[in-house]
Amino acid sequence: MRFAGDRKRPSPVRHCEPYEDGRVTTDVAAGYTPFNPVLAELDSVEGRLGTVSDVDHPILGQTLRLILGPGGKRLRPALVLLTSGFNGTPLDRRERLAVAAELLHTATLVHDDILDESAARRGRATVNTVFGNSLAVLTGDYLFAKAAEFVASLDSPQIMGIFAWAVMELCQGEMMPLSLNGDPRGLEAAYFAKVRSKTASLLAMCCQTGAMLDGADEMVVSRLRQYGLELGVAFQIIDDILDLTSTEEALGKPVGSDLLQGTMTLPIIYFLEAQPQHPLADTLTDGTPTDERRVQQFVAEIRESEAIDRARTVASQFGDEATRCLEGLPLSAHGEALAGLVRYAISRQS
Repeated sequence: MRFAGDRKRPSPVRHCEPYEDGRVTTDVAAGYTPFNPVLAELDSVEGRLGTVSDVDHPILGQTLRLILGPGGKRLRPALVLLTSGFNGTPLDRRERLAVAAELLHTATLVHDDILDESAARRGRATVNTVFGNSLAVLTGDYLFAKAAEFVASLDSPQIMGIFAWAVMELCQGEMMPLSLNGDPRGLEAAYFAKVRSKTASLLAMCCQTGAMLDGADEMVVSRLRQYGLELGVAFQIIDDILDLTSTEEALGKPVGSDLLQGTMTLPIIYFLEAQPQHPLADTLTDGTPTDERRVQQFVAEIRESEAIDRARTVASQFGDEATRCLEGLPLSAHGEALAGLVRYAISRQS
């Protein structure tokens, strides 16, 4: 079993060897955010997203306005924009790909909320809560189709193929089993496999297709794809941690939502590895905890354990790998921003 006893914690597998000498700093100046180099483009993407809800069907328009309203991090469009634009690619094409990435991500959120029976996201009621599951399914389907339409407009079979791969990975990741059957051992490997397919694959797609759209060479495309994978895993682990350590106001949903849904996240896995006989193990084996007070008791105990720090250390290791993938790449200010995104992913509070 990995991470058991006194065995040394392994680092993530290193896929990215230096492209050439030189390191990319992750220092971010005061007042600077990783999105700074593409803020104007992101504003334009936001405007394009707003037009997606301009449809003839009034109810569909309502569901789209609800889910596409301001409040998202827009990380995926930012990755597309940051990994393109070095070789004179027209801004219109870059923005279309960025919009497609956000629409695909949003479609997955709509369907996730149905599967998880979530009542709130980003501090707002979910589509399934307001309009019911049937309309939510159709809204997600529409967003998938709209994303595909934007990608098709680029007239690139290669990019369309990667887009299709990402959708298939997302579906497979959602269906991967990750449940406690009395023994937490082995869950860590299953967790990483699920996260790579369900979360990291989309970030990898954003980086890979952004670079391809820009005509980058094969090495750069490969390295940026791997950067997206490593960043995606780190980002998800921090999400798991924040679900236990943040506040309802910051999260836009109740603290401990993963526990309420019976979701096995990395901090929970590490907590149960250290305390396999803890009552939480029986609760998760039998089903999902429904008592809010009991869930908050479990949250408090996990916070006081070493599970949070252990998970944060692993997230930092994946972040280090993501930064390593950028070493020596000819990305100038955008490379600094991509490195800054790693720091943002690890240190964010919401």
